[in-house]
Formats: sequence, structure tokens, C-alpha cells
Amino acid sequence: MNAAVRGVGPRLLWQVVAGGWGLLGFEWADGRHADLSAGSADLALVADVLRSAQDVRAPEGAGVLSLADRFADVLPGEQLELLRGDTLLHTDTNPHNLLVDGDRAWLVDWAMPATGPAWVDVAYTTVRLMEADCSAPDALEWAAQFPVWAMADPRAVKAFVAGTCRLWERQIGARGARPSNARFTVLGMAT
Repeated sequence: MNAAVRGVGPRLLWQVVAGGWGLLGFEWADGRHADLSAGSADLALVADVLRSAQDVRAPEGAGVLSLADRFADVLPGEQLELLRGDTLLHTDTNPHNLLVDGDRAWLVDWAMPATGPAWVDVAYTTVRLMEADCSAPDALEWAAQFPVWAMADPRAVKAFVAGTCRLWERQIGARGARPSNARFTVLGMAT
């Protein structure tokens, strides 16, 4: 994957496999984790790297699953079709995977790639903005700067939200199992 994301992530310089372990050496990115809070100057840099990532495609034969495959057991077939696309998605754009180095951001740790619509990483990042205390309207306004987000099929976004919530429910339990004061907001929709 790392050769495909050159320019979006630091360049892969070497790799060694020994004793069943793989070790990758990357160019040095003297960065810090991105600040995704409201008003942060990092938000513009994160937007720039996400725009660049929208042009990345999975390498031939890399075996990257589609986002639709990831949601296959929680969404019906017609919703899965809405989540197909050819953009290589990061799918884990948390602040630890967004490094700010001077006047640019890097998208690192491509451990959970998928292929799908280009707007998906914008959606994942929008949720991360809300986790960093951006209000839902402010986070959605940030997302609106991306043409791929503005043109996203609302049915596809709804399917993405439903699939994401169902996968999280599997990991953390059903709504009734959470404390009564727990509330999650995903893309402006309370769950």
C-alpha cells in the first residue's frame, strides 16, 4: 500500500522480512499529531492531504477489500452497492494517523485500507472533528468544502452511517447496554 500513497504519506524507503515479521522504513516526517478541534489551523492542512488522497487508487493485485465488503454482513445488498468505488480509502483518520509537519499534513498508518467512494475519508474525518469538540454543524461545514462530499448520494451516506453504527454496536454493545447518559453523534445524526 505504501508505494501507492507516495505524496500522501511519507515515502517507503526499505522493507525487511525476518523471522515472520515485516519491518518498514519510511522517510522521516518530523510531525506532531493533528489538532482537529474547532478553529485549528491544522484543519486546512488535513483538508489538503485528504484532497490529495482522493486521487489514490489501490495497487493492482494488492488484495484491498472494498468498503462494501466490510459492511457485507450488516447492510442489505442495495445499500452495499452505494458504497462501491475505486478510491483507496484510509478509513482511520484519527489525529494519531494525521501528522502535521510544517506546512503540510501526512496521512500515515494505512493498516485498514479499503476501496470505496472518495467522500468516505471525509466522512470519517468529520466524525473525528466532532470527537475533538467541533459542533456537528461546524464539522459538516468543514466537510462541505469537498466537492466529493457535496456530490455524495444521500442514500450512500445514510448506508455508511447505518453500517458504521452497526459495526460499532457489535464492538461496544447495544444502545440499552450503554450508560443512559452516553450519546454518539455520527455525521449529524444522533445514535
